Amino acid sequence: MLLEDVKRVVAETTYPGYEFGVAVVSRGIYTIEGRFKAPCTVSGGEPVWQYTRKWLLEYPTPSAVVGTLLKLVLTSLEHEAREMFLWKGKRVFDPHTDINALLALHR
Repeated sequence: MLLEDVKRVVAETTYPGYEFGVAVVSRGIYTIEGRFKAPCTVSGGEPVWQYTRKWLLEYPTPSAVVGTLLKLVLTSLEHEAREMFLWKGKRVFDPHTDINALLALHR
């Protein structure tokens, strides 16, 4: 697919509160990223733009683009749930915990 084809498929795909963007990596290879507004779990306050990770599309088809957008949203929602899920007032499944800190728990 050409860039304009990927952009068209992305533009035809929606999820409430999310915006999607496409970037070119090289010929036929793209990344897509989403953004949405949500309060920062650290500072709180007014909702600010939150960005998803970038998802790689290598020589995509329309089905691959739409499926990747669904995975982008599902992964993003899981990330937000892990930030907001508390046990005894603490984020026990915090997705921002440093990998080395997690490793230290298992030494």
